[in-house]
Amino acid sequence: MARMTKRQAGEYVRAYYGINAARGMVDTVYERRDGQLVISRLDGTDRTHMPLRRRSAEHEILVVWHLTDIFSVSMDSTTDESTRKRVQELQVKAAAAKAEREKAKE
Repeated sequence: MARMTKRQAGEYVRAYYGINAARGMVDTVYERRDGQLVISRLDGTDRTHMPLRRRSAEHEILVVWHLTDIFSVSMDSTTDESTRKRVQELQVKAAAAKAEREKAKE
């Protein structure tokens, strides 16, 4: 069966969720069909990165944006209840790590 729409290079195909330890929050990185990784910042700008050959997206996300506890889902699964639950678990873990880090500063 033929596709109804043409595939676009800028179309997002995967979402990666991970803990940004510096901010104590969960960040989302999207992978485009052309392989580029995109992260949206709080100031509304997007940062892109083209992974090096033979490196997994998870490895690049760890190296470039220093996210930890990374998991990924396809774009059609980003609104699933199981994905929301995993993101909430990451948020709890990030908040606990941030509180612990602030406590250690005192």
